Amino acid sequence: MLEYLHTMIKVDDLDRSLDFYCNTLGMIEVKRLEDLEERCTAVFVAAPGDMASAPFDARFAPAIELYKYWDEAERDAHRSSAYGHLSFRVDDIYAACTALRDAGRTINRPPRDGFKAYVETVDGLTVELIQRRPAKTPAEPWLSLPDTGHWNG
Repeated sequence: MLEYLHTMIKVDDLDRSLDFYCNTLGMIEVKRLEDLEERCTAVFVAAPGDMASAPFDARFAPAIELYKYWDEAERDAHRSSAYGHLSFRVDDIYAACTALRDAGRTINRPPRDGFKAYVETVDGLTVELIQRRPAKTPAEPWLSLPDTGHWNG
């Protein structure tokens, strides 16, 4: 049986990333590990909707692992570009995008279709937001907003 565990993201500023994932997106910090050998901190965050269906134990699943190297040289040596996006289902895509925009985040691809949007994190990564079905009726201001920047869709 295959079971999703987590996505690991290397971050430059752990506090700034935690502020985005926890305070802006509404995720919850569930585990923090300091690895002296790897010289890094790993913080696992989870969506509130996943907490009941997958209790957190040694698996830390399903979660996002925010991984901060203590040394910049070490961080740069482990950098890769093989990242696409994180995807979350939301109850109200318009409310979610409004809250993110109000928090200063860039909505790279607005939810013009009432179903999907792409948002940029504080680390320049892409988060995909998917409306819980049925899709919302296309509405302003989202319908008229252009794409901004780039995203990994």
